[in-house]
Amino acid sequence: TGLLVRLGVADTPVRIVTNGVSEYYLDAPSQGEIDHVRARFGLAPHRPMLLFMGSLHSYKGVDVFLQSLSLLDVDCHAVIAGSFKHANEPTALMDAVGVSDEVRRRVTFTGAVSDAELRALYGLADVFVYPTRGDTLPLVVLEAMACGAPIVSTTIGGIPFEVTAECGMLTAPDDPAG
Repeated sequence: TGLLVRLGVADTPVRIVTNGVSEYYLDAPSQGEIDHVRARFGLAPHRPMLLFMGSLHSYKGVDVFLQSLSLLDVDCHAVIAGSFKHANEPTALMDAVGVSDEVRRRVTFTGAVSDAELRALYGLADVFVYPTRGDTLPLVVLEAMACGAPIVSTTIGGIPFEVTAECGMLTAPDDPAG
């Protein structure tokens, strides 16, 4: 609090309020929204789905997510939601990571999604995967949790305050096996 006092903040008790989540994500998606997302992104109901939401910036760890897919012995669908700058960005990323053809067939890059599509994706996710290398308190983790998705993320920033053993697991950054 010494820094706050030097900045002119009164020397009184301080309350820290973390990020909140829109109540929109607390409501379940409609069957129509789920059907739309399944059809738009080719998501089979019987196949487990892993979801990442965010930009393709390197610090978000999408490359780690892609590397981890080759280590899984489960036939799952990996969905990477979020916009990208250029149409070739997803292919370039998979090429740079060295993703096999078998893994490529299991990955869908959505591009930009609407709020309704995102809520449906969170709701359909068997696991929300967020292998970030640098975040403070990512809202996407809270949104996924609000939709009931279990979380796998990293021990970066405020994520250990968001993700407890009751709702997910944490691993070190840059650890595809983790």
